[in-house]
Amino acid sequence: MMENIRIKLFFCPEITRLETVADWKAAVHEALFPLESHGLVSEEYEKAIIQRIEQLGSYCVLKPGLALVHGPIAPDAKQAGIHILVVEKPVYFPASSKPVFLFIGVCAPTAASYMRLIKKMAPLLHEIRSAESFVERSNQDILEYFAQLGEFV
Repeated sequence: MMENIRIKLFFCPEITRLETVADWKAAVHEALFPLESHGLVSEEYEKAIIQRIEQLGSYCVLKPGLALVHGPIAPDAKQAGIHILVVEKPVYFPASSKPVFLFIGVCAPTAASYMRLIKKMAPLLHEIRSAESFVERSNQDILEYFAQLGEFV
């Protein structure tokens, strides 16, 4: 049963844009670091996601160009959060031939809030025809696109 408590969604106001990153682990770090620096999650959340990718493979790559950087529920998370990372040169995850340019780091404090966040994000992520096009889009355009998620999950 889903909890009926609405949780405020923290949307990092700054989009991180990088020309390149060393590897997929660096991309995961860059996608999650603002959530850490804003106090939403601890460094342990990032470590858990990296470990999960090493064990399960590139589960976070949803389609060519797009990775939803998420993992186990972050029990220390104070609220649900999202951060956008755009990388100009493609990043490849283990055992995946799909290049990734757009990384969406997410966290949520409970399973119910996590599921509501993913449910709200699904239509937006489905509409993205070319994640690579986000490299060319302005930060304002990207923020407006994801602002459709609203304030609460």
